[in-house]
Amino acid sequence: MVACGGTHPATAGQLGLVKIVGVAPARGKLRVSFLAGARAYNDYREKYDMAQQTSNLLSTSIENLPGHVAALQDALHEARAALNRLRRDVTLKALETADDAPALPDGARVIARMVEGDAALIKDVASQLIKRPGIVALLGAEAGEGSAAFVFARSQDVDIHMGKLLGDAARPLGGKGGGRPDFAQGGGPTEILDAAAKLLLK
Repeated sequence: MVACGGTHPATAGQLGLVKIVGVAPARGKLRVSFLAGARAYNDYREKYDMAQQTSNLLSTSIENLPGHVAALQDALHEARAALNRLRRDVTLKALETADDAPALPDGARVIARMVEGDAALIKDVASQLIKRPGIVALLGAEAGEGSAAFVFARSQDVDIHMGKLLGDAARPLGGKGGGRPDFAQGGGPTEILDAAAKLLLK
């Protein structure tokens, strides 16, 4: 290892504290980054102060920080999962009453809605909706700046190719999408949802 910075101390003790801060492969060798002397001490001091401040915020000791943070991560993961389930259930309750939805000649109901959520939510909601017979679910979730994520799905007793429908609605508007006959995903301008509904209900 070569650690020459232009300064040549008479003894290693003149360096004082030496702290390795990084080790990474570099061109077939090993690059070691370190701090020495006052810089190393100041870095330790800064990191200790940050650890102390964090432990005070979390009402625990520095020694217990890793376990405490891991427990918080687990709790956050569980809370997010519960929130996602709640949002799905609320959305389903709002959409499941398909009696007022437009009907196709074969009697299938077309539920075309923008939903407050994300692509994962509308995928989950669509999967639940099409467990019922006679449902075509055209769902979108805004993704910002006039764009949205889309999930088009239909019940097994409905004979409409969702991948083709999404592609036909998305392409003229600069969007993208496609998928299986019963389930498709894509993205693009929010107008894609209305375009798809018009293609079905024309």
